[in-house]
Amino acid sequence: MLENLSDEILNLAKNIAEQGLSPIEGVLVLPNPEAPGDYIVWEGNRRITALKLIDDPNRCTDPILRRKFTEIRGKAKISVPDEIECTIAPSQEEADRLIELRHQGPQDGVGTLQWDGQQKTRHLERLGKKGRYSFSHQVVDAFADKLDQDLREKVANSNFSISTLDRLLRNPDIR
Repeated sequence: MLENLSDEILNLAKNIAEQGLSPIEGVLVLPNPEAPGDYIVWEGNRRITALKLIDDPNRCTDPILRRKFTEIRGKAKISVPDEIECTIAPSQEEADRLIELRHQGPQDGVGTLQWDGQQKTRHLERLGKKGRYSFSHQVVDAFADKLDQDLREKVANSNFSISTLDRLLRNPDIR
């Protein structure tokens, strides 16, 4: 895993060393049928890899990456937990079902929904940061209460894209 995702795991390790593990990101494991008492990580492999390499950078065979994990460990603002809470799946079938909920897209609302541009920008604005489409959202907000109910419903039920509005508003010929 480290060979394919070294940058991502390094960034994750830095974040974990500074902020700790996210309490809303769980780890899913299955009992290892070949080693009673041991578990196989089914969801959370990058987090577990990052934790193990922060805990002991010598586990990393690549000397450059080992040095980087040693630096992360030295600068850590939190101590790496000795234990983490995991969810134990009762079967591989159930583990796969749970993984699909998380990684196979919306699935008609059953799975995890990705935020669209509007939701991302609204979240950033709530935090006092500027999102990519902040100006376009200001325009939408300024005119939303000026539209009649019928037109508001049509906009709400359409495939309205904030990125399309943003391109139009930034086009000098349209302005």
